[in-house]
Amino acid sequence: MKYKLNKKLIITAFVFSMILSTNTKVFAQYGGGAGGYDSESLEITKEVKLEGDENFRDKVYVDFKNASEKDKNIIFRITVKNNGDSIDKLKYEDFLPNSLDKVSGDLTEEVGSLNNNESRSYEIVASIDEDDKNRDYVFEKCVVNKVELRQDDDYKDNDVATVCYGNVDEPTQLPETGFIPLTGLSGLGLVTLSSYLKKKIKK
Repeated sequence: MKYKLNKKLIITAFVFSMILSTNTKVFAQYGGGAGGYDSESLEITKEVKLEGDENFRDKVYVDFKNASEKDKNIIFRITVKNNGDSIDKLKYEDFLPNSLDKVSGDLTEEVGSLNNNESRSYEIVASIDEDDKNRDYVFEKCVVNKVELRQDDDYKDNDVATVCYGNVDEPTQLPETGFIPLTGLSGLGLVTLSSYLKKKIKK
């Protein structure tokens, strides 16, 4: 078994460092808790794109200063793949953050059976909550949307996609998934990341 890198805590550390270094109001919100072990044969991936964009990716930024972009829907794509023997009773559960309102798609889906090397994809469409759209001060917010895969109620895998939005002049660039330079962290953010790594090493 192997651990999937916990993108949630890396983003948490980064956001904490930003709070300590800027006057802009920064928010972070997570849908779903931390996951457990990953399955070696089953995987679930989550990607996101802004309505009208061609490609899905790990994260998107919605610029509220652009009126047409502000009201676009956000599209999440969930892909379940089986890399091992045929398996059944698969199901995913999506934890949509409170700051996102579902437009279409199912947050819980019975995937059913998958043969070896078979995959299946699903889409969930959401919009940013009106309360956030109507904020009258400068802010930047990131919400992390998590999905979990289970087989007959046993945890198998999870993944996340990130949506950031706001009305700042220079949007913060989140670190690429999988790596964050320690020199870019400060104070609490560094402590959070260090504590997490120590726990993983002990395990």
